[in-house]
Amino acid sequence: MKFPRSMLRVALLLIGLSQSLVISNAQFDPLLNPRGAPQAKTPEELDAYLEIATAQESRVTIEKVKQFASKYPSSELLGVAYQDETLAYKQVNDIEGVLRAGKRTLLRYA
Repeated sequence: MKFPRSMLRVALLLIGLSQSLVISNAQFDPLLNPRGAPQAKTPEELDAYLEIATAQESRVTIEKVKQFASKYPSSELLGVAYQDETLAYKQVNDIEGVLRAGKRTLLRYA
């Protein structure tokens, strides 16, 4: 499927923003945010997120993020999970998925 140049530019911008959020959050968020780094509220929530973070296949990551978002809609880790989802869609060359996940990521940090 061929995408218009403007859509590709938006996708690349979202990918770049998403990746810069990952880098800036990993390095500076605990210092800039008085609440510190995102925290799981329960051991089960942390385990569910770790399944996302350690998934070896992009499709598994995407599915695990959907499950996580459904089960933990108010999780502090949801923004990070959406970043993982955005990168997973990029790895499978799903531009529409990148746009959707990127938008969720940005809305989570707005």
